[in-house]
Amino acid sequence: MRTLPRFGLLTAAALLGAGGCQGSINGMTGSATTGAGGSSTTGSGGSSNPGNGGSSTTGTGGSNTTGAGGSNTTGAGGSTTGTGGSTTGTGGSTVACTSLPTLTRRLWRLSVEQWGAAVQTLLSLPTAPVLTSRGGESAFAFFSNSSLQVDNDMQFNMYTQAEAVLATIDSTVTTTIAPCTGTTTSAQTTCANTFVSALAQKAYRRPLDTSEVTNLMSVYAQGAMQDYKTGIKLMIEAIIISPSFVYRTELGAPSTADSSGKYPDTTLTGYEVASQLSFTLLGTLPDAALTTAASNGSLATTSGIQTQINRLLALPAVQANLTNIVLGWFNIGQMFSKTKDTSLIAALSTSEQDLTGIENDLFTSTQSFVNSILWSGSGKIDDLLTSQTVYVNQRLATLYPGVTYASGVKAPTNDTTFVAATWPTSQGRSGILTQPSYLWSASDPSLNSIVKRGKGVHDYVLCQDPLGSPVDLSTPSAQLVLACTNPSTPGATPDSTCDSEILLSDARMAYQPCKGCHSQMDPYSRVLQNFGPIGNYRTVDEKGRAIDPTVTFVPNSPLAGTTYTGVQNFTKGLVSSGVIDGCSVQQMASYAIGSAIQVYNTCEVNSVRTQTDGTVKSLFSNVLLANFMRARAGGTK
Repeated sequence: MRTLPRFGLLTAAALLGAGGCQGSINGMTGSATTGAGGSSTTGSGGSSNPGNGGSSTTGTGGSNTTGAGGSNTTGAGGSTTGTGGSTTGTGGSTVACTSLPTLTRRLWRLSVEQWGAAVQTLLSLPTAPVLTSRGGESAFAFFSNSSLQVDNDMQFNMYTQAEAVLATIDSTVTTTIAPCTGTTTSAQTTCANTFVSALAQKAYRRPLDTSEVTNLMSVYAQGAMQDYKTGIKLMIEAIIISPSFVYRTELGAPSTADSSGKYPDTTLTGYEVASQLSFTLLGTLPDAALTTAASNGSLATTSGIQTQINRLLALPAVQANLTNIVLGWFNIGQMFSKTKDTSLIAALSTSEQDLTGIENDLFTSTQSFVNSILWSGSGKIDDLLTSQTVYVNQRLATLYPGVTYASGVKAPTNDTTFVAATWPTSQGRSGILTQPSYLWSASDPSLNSIVKRGKGVHDYVLCQDPLGSPVDLSTPSAQLVLACTNPSTPGATPDSTCDSEILLSDARMAYQPCKGCHSQMDPYSRVLQNFGPIGNYRTVDEKGRAIDPTVTFVPNSPLAGTTYTGVQNFTKGLVSSGVIDGCSVQQMASYAIGSAIQVYNTCEVNSVRTQTDGTVKSLFSNVLLANFMRARAGGTK
C-alpha cells in the first residue's frame, strides 16, 4: 500500500507556479497575465461548454468590414483586420462580413481527454488515465472550451488518477523511466536532476527556468528521504497535476504593461505554436520534431508551420484524431447517452439485443465510414454527405437489412469483423446524415424528434446563424400552436388530429410564435423522416401514415426557394451550395481556437474558405495557417 499520498498535495503546493502559473490550480481560468514565464492567476467563475449540445461562447462580433478577406497580415502571426471585397452570406445576398475579434492572451485548460492523452504520452503508458470529473466540460462538447477551469472535483480526481498512474509505473521507475546506477545520495540527486529537467520540459511544452527545476528537486528531496524511487514518483505526480501541465499558455513573449496596466498585443511563441498544432492535430503533447521546430525558430514563419502541418497530417495518429474530431462535429458521441426503445431492435436475437454493444458497433461503423472517405478515398468533406457506403458486422447487417457487398466480399459472419457494404438504392440514403449512428444520436428513445434533428442540422452541419431564444411554451398562443390551432383566429379549431411529429411540425412552421424558428429548423429534419429513431428505414411514420419527405426551403436557408424530395436530393443541393465546405471551415476554426464562431459570414473564416480545396488536409492546414490562430490581444492583467 502506498503510504505517502500527502506528498501529492504537498508537492502541488510547492510546485504551483513552477512553469508560469502561480497560485492554486483550483479555480484557475484563462485570464491573460505577464508572459509565458511568470504569470499569476486566481480565477473565478464558471465555464461554458459550446459545441453540439453546449452553450455558446464569444463567437464573432466587433466591427463590420466588407470582404471575404479578413486576415491581411505579414509573417506568421500579425494582427487580423478585414480587407476589401464583398462576400456572399448563406442567405444568398451580398452583405458586409463580421470581423472575428482578436483572441486575448489566455491560459487554456486541457480537456479531460487531452490531459489523459498527455499523461499517456509523457510516461509511455499503455492506456490513458481517465478523469471522471470534467470540470464543467460537457461530455459531448465538440471542442475544449477555452473558458474551462479546474474545479474542486476535477482537482481531486487528478490527484487520485495521478496516484493510480504511479501505482501502474511503480515497477519500471528505476529500470526504465529514471534508471540510475549511482547508489550515493549525491549520485542519485544528479540522476533525479537530469531526469526531471528533461521530463518537465516535455510536460510543460517549453524550456524550464532554474527555479522550476529547484522546486521540483525540493519535491524529490521529500520523497528521497524514503528512497530514490519515491522521490522520482513524487516529482512525476507533481508535474502531471501542475498548472503548467494542465494549462496551455497563449501569452506570447514576456512583456511589460504600460502606465495604464495594458499589455501590448502579441503573437504566440514558437513553443505555444507547437502546442497549438499538437493538441489540435494529435490531441496530445508535441512530438520531438515539433519541439525542435519551436527551439530553432522555424515555427515563427509560415513556411515552417506549413512544413510541420504537412508532416503531421501524414501520421496515422493524426488521421485517427481528425476522424474523431469530424465525428464530434456531427455529434456522433451523443449516441451513447440515448437509450432506445427495445422494440426497435426486435429484429435481433435476444442475445444480440445489447444496446451498449449496438452503440459501440455503430460508432466503429461510422469511424470506418469517415476513415474510408477522408484517408482512403477522395479526402473531400462533401463526400461525407453523399457516400452510399456503410460498414457492418453481423449484428448491424441484421438490424439494417438489405445492404449489398462488392464482388468477392462476403457478408460478415461475426460481430468483430466490419466490412464495407452499400445501402439499398430503394432507401435513398445519403452519407453521414443517414448513417444509423447520426440518426440514433439525434433522436429520442422511440421518436425521431424533428426539432432536435432539425436544430442539429441547422446549427452544426450547416452553421446557420443563431435563431434566437426559445419562446415561452406556457403562453396561450404557444399552447394553441402545440394543439395545432391557429392562434390568430379566435375560436379556431385544430387543423388536424395533431397526433404525430409531422402534424405538430406543420403547426410550428405555420404559426407564430413558433414559426420564426421552426420554419428554419424543421425542414432539415423532415427530409430525414424516412429514417427512424435508430436509423431504421421506414415508409410510414409512428402513426402508420405514409411519409412524404418533400420540403420547400424558405429564407434565410442557403437552399431558400428550392424544393427537395428526400435526403439524397437535399444533400446534393447542399453540396452544390458550398455550405458544407463552408461550415466545415467554421467548425474546425472554432475547434482550433476553443470558442464557437457563431456567424457564418465572418471575414476571417471567409478568407480561409477561399483557400481550401474541399479536402480534409486542406481544411485543417489552412485553418491552422490563418493569422487569427496566432495573433493575441494584450489587455490588462
